[in-house]
Amino acid sequence: IMGGRRKFASASRPPSVWDVDHLRRELESIDVDWRHGEALLTYLAHHPEVTTWADVNWAALKRRVPQKLPAFLEDAFSVRSTRVASRHDSKDGTTTKVVVELRDGAEVEAVVMRHATLRSTRVTCCVSSQVGCAMACSFCATGTMGDRGDLSRGEIVEQVLIARSLEPSTRNVVFMGMGEPLNNYDSVVGACRLLLDSQYLALRAGRVTVSTVGVVERIRQLGEDEPRVGLALSLHAPDQAKREAI
Repeated sequence: IMGGRRKFASASRPPSVWDVDHLRRELESIDVDWRHGEALLTYLAHHPEVTTWADVNWAALKRRVPQKLPAFLEDAFSVRSTRVASRHDSKDGTTTKVVVELRDGAEVEAVVMRHATLRSTRVTCCVSSQVGCAMACSFCATGTMGDRGDLSRGEIVEQVLIARSLEPSTRNVVFMGMGEPLNNYDSVVGACRLLLDSQYLALRAGRVTVSTVGVVERIRQLGEDEPRVGLALSLHAPDQAKREAI
């Protein structure tokens, strides 16, 4: 994983189309109504296999997006601003770890976890929210990296789309990868809202969980801003008695 703060000036790809605030502003600048942006994102959410503008079935979107939009988007945004740098599958097939390269060359990890139940297999995606982490927990490898930068809303959502391209039945998301999610609050909450939006990824309330080491003021704010999101508190101790005491 590359060192230093993130350097977007040298980014090899445009920003993610899932950075919706930026997308909305750019569409307004060319007099395109936001409903066309919503139609596009709905299509992309339902087709996680689409990774480039060349893959988009524009004929299927003909009545929902204006003619000038494809050429504009190709220059201004990426369908997938991230790419899979490597994939590692466990021997028993229950876990797939993906190293995700961001558009500036930084790398994070996402993990797809499959849990067999009596009726089916429950699939969970574990996503990263930062490159490195400022919390410096001694037991955590990411904590030794320091804070190297936040992920955008789109870069977080793209990890889930990557998971769905591997496992279409992915229905649970946990923010337990690299970074302290509540230190990247706006992007994390924005990503959660896209994941929960019935137009887009359509996860059910309670199927998205944010894990924190305890950023107290943000915990309270998250409960007010997005009550559909679950919260997990990361307690680390060598035995259960000490964890309960904490």
